[in-house]
Amino acid sequence: MCFDGNGTSGCMGGTAIAAKSLGLNEEQTLDAFGIALSMCGGTMYNTNGFWTFKLPNALSAFHGIWAAEMAKSGYKGLDDPLTGPQCFFDMFALEPDTSKLSEKLGEIYYSDMVIKPWSGCRGTHVPLDAAKKALNGRVLKADEVKSIKVGGPASVTGFVGREFPFGTTSETDALFSIRYSLAHFILNGSVSPASYCKEAMLDPSIKDLQDKMEIYRWDPQPGKEGAGGMAAKVEIELQNGEILADEVIGTVFGDCELSPMTEDELFEKFDRNVKTRTDIDYEKYYQAYECVKSIEEVDDMCELIKYL
Repeated sequence: MCFDGNGTSGCMGGTAIAAKSLGLNEEQTLDAFGIALSMCGGTMYNTNGFWTFKLPNALSAFHGIWAAEMAKSGYKGLDDPLTGPQCFFDMFALEPDTSKLSEKLGEIYYSDMVIKPWSGCRGTHVPLDAAKKALNGRVLKADEVKSIKVGGPASVTGFVGREFPFGTTSETDALFSIRYSLAHFILNGSVSPASYCKEAMLDPSIKDLQDKMEIYRWDPQPGKEGAGGMAAKVEIELQNGEILADEVIGTVFGDCELSPMTEDELFEKFDRNVKTRTDIDYEKYYQAYECVKSIEEVDDMCELIKYL
């Protein structure tokens, strides 16, 4: 037994006591339990239309920073938190082999870094990448399209191939839906934060394209795992008989090593996202962008923080 119930299941007990003490009603108590579950580890059920899907990511960063600040203040931690008995590797691996952890450390670097070209789950980017190639800059009206076929392996069509219930205004439902993101991309040429506003999700053209969309299993690299196993094929048949089709296998747009965005494309995404807001100081955000571009030369992170 590696996990300490005080830090996991104990959170739910504390939530029950706090909810009772604060006089929460039934709905508020249920919400409190739903939030607490994401605070004591998180669950993939979060991706089914709930606000809390962002919470574990945020708390991971928060806890990492908090841990560093506590250590700097003199608070003592475990003597061997990674490889010690019942510690990190024992908790998350059945037979952990740490013999290569420090092999050529500082000499060889491994990374899987992605800057998403569009807003949404990375799984939706695979068919979006294929659609980008197929459309080649074109945008279409719903009544121009006769049918849409989308193929991909289980890692793509299973997780983000779920039905998108037209009429919902849950951005989380849309973020994890090929059906929504692809329909929106065909109509607008991009997917940005503005794509998840109420008006965009209730556009009847979205439903029209979804009704014409078929998602099927297509795996050109069976057994291939990770980013290298990602693939998608998109075929858009128009009412006039024209067919727009293309595919991606393994290398998906936005991979910083294999298929990076250009500097212009990075700025275009940044500019599009910033302009989604109307209540901020744009000049400061553009200064922040320039600061991040030269972050290697920044000695004090306060230099960046002041723009935010």
